[in-house]
Amino acid sequence: MLPIAAPITRILLRYVVGAWVAKAGLAIDVNDPNIFEVANFVVAGFIGLLTEGWWTMARRRGWHQ
Repeated sequence: MLPIAAPITRILLRYVVGAWVAKAGLAIDVNDPNIFEVANFVVAGFIGLLTEGWWTMARRRGWHQ
């Protein structure tokens, strides 16, 4: 496998999941659109942190090679 495959996969996965969350991931039935926007932002941020945390753990344990 190419050494660049792991970072590219991580970046693409982050954007795919972010797009999914923004489009249809949250079905919160709220009347205030601001609350919905904040909820989308929080969930997308959590997914980004989870992805970066997984990458950091993989690098420390040698899984990224």
